[in-house]
Amino acid sequence: MVDDSINCLSFLLECKIIITGHTPLPSNDNYTQVCRLSSVTELPTQDDDVTRKFQSIFLRRVALEYDEIKFVILTFKRTYLHSNRESPLESTPFQNLRVVAREVCIDRILTQLMSLSSESDTLGEDSLWMSVANQNAGSHDSRFLSALRHLTGCDTDTSPLPDQLLPTLAHKLGESDLGISALIRMLRAGCEQIRGVESLEKVASRHQVVFPPVETLVSLQECSHTIAHQLIKEVKERSADTGKYYSHSSCLSELLGYSIIMPSINVKYLNNSCYIPLKSLPGYPRDFQRMLQNSNTLKQQNSEYTHKLCKLTHAILKKILRNSDKHLKSAPLIWLSDVINSHQLLTTPKFMRGKEEQLVAHPGWRLNFCYLLLLFCEPFFSRSANQKLSLIAIDYVISKECRLDLPNESCLARGVIPPRTDTNTQSNANFITEIFHFTLRALNLLLIAPMNQAMQVVSDLSKAAHNMSPESPERERLEELSGLTFITWDLTILNEQFALMVSQFYITAGIWLNMSIESNQLIEALSHIPEFLIKDSCQWFRFLVTSSPNLFRLLEMAPVIDLYVLLLERQDLMPGPVSQSKVVSFLLSLVQTQLGSISAVQLSTSWSSVHGELATILHSNPTVRDKLGPALLSCYTAVDVVEGLDVDKDSFDKFSARQDITNLITHLWNRQDCRDSVLRQCNTSLFPAFLNSILDTLLYMLNDSIHRLRNARLIQISMEEDSWSRLTPREQRAKQDFLSSEERVTRGFLSISQTALSLLQVLSESADVSSILSQQPLCHRVASAFIGQLLLLFNICLCLLGGLLIWR
Repeated sequence: MVDDSINCLSFLLECKIIITGHTPLPSNDNYTQVCRLSSVTELPTQDDDVTRKFQSIFLRRVALEYDEIKFVILTFKRTYLHSNRESPLESTPFQNLRVVAREVCIDRILTQLMSLSSESDTLGEDSLWMSVANQNAGSHDSRFLSALRHLTGCDTDTSPLPDQLLPTLAHKLGESDLGISALIRMLRAGCEQIRGVESLEKVASRHQVVFPPVETLVSLQECSHTIAHQLIKEVKERSADTGKYYSHSSCLSELLGYSIIMPSINVKYLNNSCYIPLKSLPGYPRDFQRMLQNSNTLKQQNSEYTHKLCKLTHAILKKILRNSDKHLKSAPLIWLSDVINSHQLLTTPKFMRGKEEQLVAHPGWRLNFCYLLLLFCEPFFSRSANQKLSLIAIDYVISKECRLDLPNESCLARGVIPPRTDTNTQSNANFITEIFHFTLRALNLLLIAPMNQAMQVVSDLSKAAHNMSPESPERERLEELSGLTFITWDLTILNEQFALMVSQFYITAGIWLNMSIESNQLIEALSHIPEFLIKDSCQWFRFLVTSSPNLFRLLEMAPVIDLYVLLLERQDLMPGPVSQSKVVSFLLSLVQTQLGSISAVQLSTSWSSVHGELATILHSNPTVRDKLGPALLSCYTAVDVVEGLDVDKDSFDKFSARQDITNLITHLWNRQDCRDSVLRQCNTSLFPAFLNSILDTLLYMLNDSIHRLRNARLIQISMEEDSWSRLTPREQRAKQDFLSSEERVTRGFLSISQTALSLLQVLSESADVSSILSQQPLCHRVASAFIGQLLLLFNICLCLLGGLLIWR
C-alpha cells in the first residue's frame, strides 16, 4: 500500500518521494526533484483523507518549481493519462485521486489568480506567479497574460490541455467579484500589451503572442456569461459619469482601445509613441504626399490589428445576444446604448476644446466602437436585404422602446423628439431596429461631430502656421502636426474597409427611407427621422469627395441622390435650411474641379478622371435631370428663413449656402438635358420668386461690401497720419485686426455678388427669363438695383481716387 501510494504521487507530482525510515522498492524513474516526508503517516491511506494529505504534499512540491504555473497545469494534465496502461495511476488504490488532484490544481490556480487581482505591485514569496514576476517586475498585466497563455494552451510546453480546465476555471471565477476581476484582467492584459508598442513591426510579433489566448478565452460560454453580467454592472456604475468611463474602465475597453490616433490634436503629442511608425515613413517630416504614397503597408497592418480586435468584440457580444437567458441577452444592447448616451457632450456647440480627454472616450476608441456597430449592420447592406430593412421601425426614436437619449432632437417634416424623463433599458423592439438606430446615433456623435471639430482645429492650426515666420520652430511643429493628423486620418477614418462600411450604411439608410416613404404617409413617416441622418450623410460623402474620391467607384449612390433630390423638392419634408445647404454642398462637390486643403495632401494626380466619374453620378441620374433644377430654385428662396436657428451649432451662413446653390444651378443650366427642367418653371410663380431672391442677395452683398470698403479705406488713411503714432500698440493692433476682418469679409461678399451677377447674366440670355426680368414686378427692381448700385460705386470710387490701393 505504501509503495503504491509513493509510486502514484511520484508520477503525479513528477518527483521522488523520500520518507524517513522507509526503504522504497527499486524504481527506474529519474526524477530530479525530491519531496521529503517525515513519516509514512503523511501519505494518504484511505479515501477520506486523500484530499487533505495530497494537498499538503502538493504545496510542498509546488514550492520547488521555478515556473510554478507550468507545473500545476502539467500536473492537471497527468490526471488524464488514463489511457496509458503503464501509468501508476491505473493501479492506484484510491479511486478518487484523479478527481482530488484536479480539484486541488484548480483551487490553487483560482486562489492565486484572485490574489494577484487584489494585491499591490509586490507579490508574496509563495505566489504561484513568482517566476513570472521575477521576469516582469511590477507588471501585473504581463503576469496575467502569462497565466492566460499557460491556461489556454498557447505555450508549446503546456499544450494541448484537457478541455475541462479552462471552462471550469472560467465558471468558478465568475462566482465571485475577485474572480470576475481576475477574468477581466486576463482579457484586458493581452490588449494592454499591444497598446503603446512603438512600431507596427513590434505589434505584429506581439499580436501573435496576445491574440490566440484572448480569442480562446472569450470563446467560452462561461466567459461570455461573466462579461454579460459585467456589462450590466458597468451601466449601473457609470451613473452620471461621461463617456471616458467606458474607454478606461470597461471590460471591453482594451479590445476597442488600439489606435494610432492621438487623444487630441495638440503639439504636445508630437513625440508620442503612436506617431513613431509614421515618422519612419519616407518623406518625413516635410513631404507628406510621399509619406502617403509609402503608407500602404502601414495602413494594411493597422487595419488588420484594429479590425481584428473589433471583430473579436463583435463575436463576444453576438455570443451573449444568443443566450437563452433574457436578462443576459439584453446586456449588449443596454451597454451599447449607454456608451452612445454617455457622449452627448460631443454635439455641444464648439465643444470644449482641450478638455476632450477629461470628458469623453479616446477618439480612436470611439472610431473602433463605430466599426463594431457597423459589423452588426453589415448583413443588411446588400440590396437583397430589403426584407430585413422592412423590419426597421421608423418610429423607434419616439417610442417607449427607445433606449437612446435624443432630447429635443430635430426631425424631418418639422418633427421633434420629445424629452424623456429616463432612458429605457428594457425594450421589446427587434434587434435590427435597435442596432440600426444605435449605429445612426453613434456615427452622429462619435464620428461626424468629432471629424468636423478635428477638421476645424486643423484649419485653425494651418492658419496660425501661415501667419508665423517661415523660420519659426513653432510653425514647423504646427505644420508637422497638421500633416501627421492627415496621415492618421488616411490610415483610420479613410481606411477603405471602414470608409466603405460607413458609406454603405448611409446608402442603406437612404434605401430604407425611400422604402418607408413609399409604404407610409409621407409626413408622418419622416417626422420620426432625426434630421442629423441627412446632415451627417451629406457631410460624410462630401468628406470622401475631397479626401478619397476613388471610393465612389465602389458605391451605388443612386438611392441616396434620389432621396436628396426628393427632400430638396419638398420644402415641407426638409424645411430646415441647414440640411438643405448640406445636401447642396455635397451635390456641388461632385461637379466641382477645385480641391480643398485636405485633398491637396491626400489626392493623387489622377483627379481629372475621378472628377469626371463623380460628375457622372449626377448627370446619369434621371431624378437629377428632371427634378433637381426646380428643387434648387425653391431651395434658394427657402434658405432665407433662419429664425430660431442655432447658426453657431450648425455653422450655417445663408449667403454661403446661396452661393453653393447658385454654382450648382449654373452647372445644371450649362447642360441642355437639365436646363429644360428649369425653363419649365418660368410659367410658374417659383421662377419670379427665385429671381427676386437673387436680387436680394445681390443688393445686400453690394451695399454691405461698399460700407466695409469705406471703413477699410478710412483706417488705411488714419494709418498714414501723424495721429497713428500716438496710439498705443494695443489700439493699433485692434484697428489692424478690424481692417483685416473688413477686407476678408468684403472679398467674400464681393465673390458672392459676382457669382449672383454671373448667374443673372447667363439666365437672362434665355428669352423666357429675360421676359420675366423685363416685366412687373421685377423690372423696376432690377433697374433701380443696378442703377443705384452703379451710382453708389461710382461716387465711392471718386472719393477713393488718389493713387492708393484699397488693400495694402
